[in-house]
Amino acid sequence: MRRIVKIRRRRRAAKDDCLKSAPLLKPGHIYALPDGRKLVLEADGDGYLLYHPLVWGGLPWVSSCPIEYEIDAHGRILTSTGQPTPWRAEDLRELGTAVENSERSALR
Repeated sequence: MRRIVKIRRRRRAAKDDCLKSAPLLKPGHIYALPDGRKLVLEADGDGYLLYHPLVWGGLPWVSSCPIEYEIDAHGRILTSTGQPTPWRAEDLRELGTAVENSERSALR
């Protein structure tokens, strides 16, 4: 039993270290991938989702929109089908805000 507890603690600590090393990502902001594509970031549990700006639109049904990419808890950027890409969260470049904070709070 103690061994299981130790393993869980190590995994939790490793996960926390991964999250601390990731850049501060801001939901509702527009980010550019290294290839120049612009996407809107939204928080989702342990990670983030990246939507095409035209699909996202800041609407309350954003959770049912098709995602372009996903950022997992380790900072890896995955395609919508879960395939890894060569990019990480650190590779994203912030371009600005897609929706003002007052508008975002009204959507929730």
